[in-house]
Amino acid sequence: MKRKKDKKNKKVKIRGNFLFNFVRCILIICLISSTAFSICDRYFQIIPWPLEYENIIGGASQISTAVLSFVVSIIGIAISLQNEEFFGVKITKIYALRVTKHYTIRGFIVASIILSGLNLVFYMLGLTFATIGTMVISFAFLLQVVCIEIPIMSKDEEALLRILKNNIIKCYLKNEQTSKDLIEAIRYLLYRKNFKELYDFFS
Repeated sequence: MKRKKDKKNKKVKIRGNFLFNFVRCILIICLISSTAFSICDRYFQIIPWPLEYENIIGGASQISTAVLSFVVSIIGIAISLQNEEFFGVKITKIYALRVTKHYTIRGFIVASIILSGLNLVFYMLGLTFATIGTMVISFAFLLQVVCIEIPIMSKDEEALLRILKNNIIKCYLKNEQTSKDLIEAIRYLLYRKNFKELYDFFS
């Protein structure tokens, strides 16, 4: 009986966590690798950087920091101002139902500050390859955040339904009681949506 239950639990799982962790690990490995290589390049002059590259990289570094700050501000403000209702529940409460791994506003801001700070430090120390690596990692980090947050911020129905679905799966796997907001959203969907359509999505 226990084996059958375990087998059933393996079939039902929350998707997206592996990809989130994988991308984050790749970014961290790239940051460490580019820094280590840049230090070696600094002392052993592996890459013969032209003199004019310093100004180009400096300008690109400033643009990278400005874009990072701009996106952080936009996403932070947009998330905090979303008080309208969707599925009969406030968007902020649907955000609270998320169980897949994602960057919180605080985590997003802290990571952005760290990347901007590292970019500046590497540039001042003359670690050219590390500066370029940090810029590339910053844009990859922004791309990851945008791909995760924009569908929800733009109130994409499928993205919001996926939040409800993942929360239901979590309650099932951990044998937890469903929250009031989740019950309200499901009740709203049952009244407003086609039952077969909902069954196909949640199954």
